[in-house]
Amino acid sequence: MKAERFEHNLKIQSSCKGETCTYRQEDHEGGAFYGVHLSPFYKDVHPLEDFTTRDGCYLPPPPPAKEIKVVNNPALNRTQQEIEIPEDLFSELDTAVERMEFLVSEESQIDDCPRPEAWSVAHAHDPIWCYVAIFGEGEEAMRFCSKTGNVFRCVLGAEEECTGAYICNGALKAGIRYGVKIRATFKYGHIDSKPAFFTAGSPSSA
Repeated sequence: MKAERFEHNLKIQSSCKGETCTYRQEDHEGGAFYGVHLSPFYKDVHPLEDFTTRDGCYLPPPPPAKEIKVVNNPALNRTQQEIEIPEDLFSELDTAVERMEFLVSEESQIDDCPRPEAWSVAHAHDPIWCYVAIFGEGEEAMRFCSKTGNVFRCVLGAEEECTGAYICNGALKAGIRYGVKIRATFKYGHIDSKPAFFTAGSPSSA
């Protein structure tokens, strides 16, 4: 794991609102842990070490270069959708993947997934919120998938009953345009694949 340090003088007048100060550090590599050392200054006074705080900030890596794909499978019903996932989707990570999540939502919500909801909660909203369809470690995460060569073919919407279940690969709503992405969680955080999009129940998955 890489580590890096940088220094910046924060101007309270332009960078702070109330008790919150914001600073955006540009042009730094993802997948690295950055140490943060905060020391208050006053005019003509050295840093007040008694008030210094130290913390860390992990900058997640960018999405993997490889992508998931939507597959047209006429054998599925209108509330299901097949997607194709490369076996080495997260091979660029320099650490082990601890678990994977299949995140699904209506198209406009797929980039808003900090805390995915349960299937039933997500589908009670319009647009449909982000939810966890599949979750697990290793082979458990691929229980709705079949492997062909170096790719997995996975079916979304494969479970008929989601009552009381927080994580459920429940039915999709025909006619709704969905987004789906895979989240890999590892020691220092998580990384999301680029999303793929489809319209549930559409023969062309367009």
